[in-house]
Amino acid sequence: MSASVGAAQTAPSSADAKAAAVAAKDKVRKTITSAADVKKALEEASKQRDQFIADYESLAKQLKAATEEQKQAIREKMEAQKKAFEEVTNALHKQIRDDQRKQRAAAAKR
Repeated sequence: MSASVGAAQTAPSSADAKAAAVAAKDKVRKTITSAADVKKALEEASKQRDQFIADYESLAKQLKAATEEQKQAIREKMEAQKKAFEEVTNALHKQIRDDQRKQRAAAAKR
């Protein structure tokens, strides 16, 4: 019974993590047009990283006191959150690089 409870708790959280990742990706896709926008994007990434670390530490504490079934569910949740974070971070870095290229190209045309 505890295994099904642990699995039930994992599914909504994984879905929440994926939904948050999709929302963050959409936010990153907005065009960054200035250095101030790049700075804001980096600050947002830093906040997301801090939240990821806090969530990860919380799950690590839960992992220590969990049964084997719960441990497996927690590990899966940690992995899903890690993948979502990596996707968002990669999208942000790609967007920043692309926008910096555009800025350099626009400056070269002047």
